[in-house]
Formats: sequence, structure tokens, C-alpha cells
Amino acid sequence: MKKTFNLAGAEVQPGEKRFSKLRVARRLMGADFYIPVHIVGGARPGPVLGVINAVHGDEVLPIPAMRDVVAQVNPKELAGTLVVVPVANPIAFAAGSRQTPDTWDRNNLWRAFPGNPKGTITEQMGAVLSEQVIPGLDVLIEVHSGGIGRLQNRVEYDGRLSAELKKRTFDLAVAFGTELVHESPVPTDGPTGYFNAEGRPGFQVEVGCSFLPPAEDTIFRSSISRGVVNVMKFLNMLEGNPVLPERQIWFPREGVRTEVHPSEGGYLLSHKAAASDLGAMLEEGEVLGEMFDPYSYETLEELSSPVKGLLVYSRLSGPMEAGNKGFAIARLDGTKRIKNYSLQE
Repeated sequence: MKKTFNLAGAEVQPGEKRFSKLRVARRLMGADFYIPVHIVGGARPGPVLGVINAVHGDEVLPIPAMRDVVAQVNPKELAGTLVVVPVANPIAFAAGSRQTPDTWDRNNLWRAFPGNPKGTITEQMGAVLSEQVIPGLDVLIEVHSGGIGRLQNRVEYDGRLSAELKKRTFDLAVAFGTELVHESPVPTDGPTGYFNAEGRPGFQVEVGCSFLPPAEDTIFRSSISRGVVNVMKFLNMLEGNPVLPERQIWFPREGVRTEVHPSEGGYLLSHKAAASDLGAMLEEGEVLGEMFDPYSYETLEELSSPVKGLLVYSRLSGPMEAGNKGFAIARLDGTKRIKNYSLQE
């Protein structure tokens, strides 16, 4: 029989959903601020899956996607517990900022774990999550999106883990169900890296972008919600099997992923701004976008793929500073197919 689940003093009975708030600190304006948590307690015993969103405050697409999941999951049909942090950094989220708008250092929550209860406000958020949420989890999914302007659709896991943990994490990442599966180092002072360092499987998701038109938004939002449900099925928390795409491609970072960024600031006219462009084949020399001067209208440079490969992430049209992230390509001869949770040689 499943026992009552307790998270930071919030008790959830089997078959119950609960919303709770974890106090972080009192702010200068005189009000306390909190990190929100949704808990779905299954009627049967099983693992505890945690999903953390909006570690970066401008990466908002996972928020409605996980709202869909929490609404969809029937706790009476669930084995185990689903824990969802819809907004990990409420201050950055309210400001529409990637990082906490603070004049001090250490304001990137993605690099603030395990945190410090006496540190900066960002480190205090990290401490609340690492002390009150993460200890109760068996598996972690850290969900990001592209923020404003960057288009993405992949999962990432750390290839430096021990063999057993790496295989378990790889399987979970594949089960999420994106076409692109990226083996890439994860910072140890972020939620996933901190979780992995404790010997538990967790991976990052990079899907979508903020402020997309409805059709594109629905594609990426569905990718996130379907992916989380896929992982729950893989963990036997829900009945059924993960729904995977016909094609899944693995690629590492070192020597395979190459990036193309503008050397001059200006306005980007992107040639790769659709969801269907991600994972598509690029020829060497294929034009990805054009930079022009928004004042003189002069063409500044063309951004082209330096290799034949698959488009990993892209950029929507709009103003870009010199050196900002534009496009990433996985060199084709460094990729491998995934079949039955194994790499095909």
C-alpha cells in the first residue's frame, strides 16, 4: 500500500493532487516570496519523478506544457509521485529575464546548486530546491526552452557519468522522445548536474522558444507534455509504452557540434525559423540567415553551415548582438541512429 508522500511539510495522500509553496525569503518590498510546487500522489507505489521548469526566467514554454500534464494525469491511475516545479526562479520569470536581475554575482540559478541559504537571493532559491525538493526525487527532468528567439528541440544528458548511471540516464532521455539526443557535459552546479553527482538519473530538455505563434507553440508544447508522459510510462508510473518518433539521432558535443554566430551586430533574417527545420539535413555552405544593418539597411554578412549535418538549434528573425548564439549543426559523420535504446554503429 502506498504511503503518504511528504515534501517539505506538505503531505499528499495517495490519489491526491496538491499545490504548495516553498518559502525562500522576505524581499525588500516587505512580502515573502515562494517557489511553487505541484504534487500528484499516485494511488499505487512507484518512483518519484521531478520536473523543474523556468530555471531561466525567459524560458516559459514548459510552464503551460506542464500545466497540461498535471491536469491530464489521474492520480488514481498513477504509480508513484509526480513533483512539478512550474517556475524555479520566480524573480527572473517576473522580469522576463534569463537570470535574476540582481547587481551581485551568482545570479544564474542554473549555476547556483546546491545553493546557500545565507547567500544571494539566487543561491537561496538553489538552497530551497536542493534541500527541500531534490532529496525526495528518484528521477529528474530539467526542462528548458530557447528563451526569446532561440528555437530548439532536443534532450541532453551527461556522457561523463559512471557506466551504469549513464546507461540509465540515456534510456530515460531517449524515452522522452525528441528526435535529437545530445551527449553533452552538464554543469555540476546546476540542478541536473547536482542530481547526477548524487548518483541519480536526470537529464535536461531544450524544447521550443518563447512567444511563438499558436501553431508552432502547440508543436513544441506537445513535445514537452508528451515527453514527460513518455518518461512516466517508461518508469511504469502510467500504463502503456513511450510514443517514440520513427527516427532518433544521437550526437556528442566534442568534435561534432559546431556553432555559427554573427560576427557583427544587426538584424537577422533567419532562413530556418520553423519547427520542421530542426533535425533537418543541411548541406555544407547552405545559408542559414542574413545579417543586415537596421540603420543603413546594408547587408553585413551571410551565416552559412560550415559542414554537412543536422540543424540542432536555430534562431528566429530579429535583432542580434555580435557573438550571440545563432545556429548549431551536428556534423553528419559524427551522428548515430538510436534503435531499441541502443546506438547503431
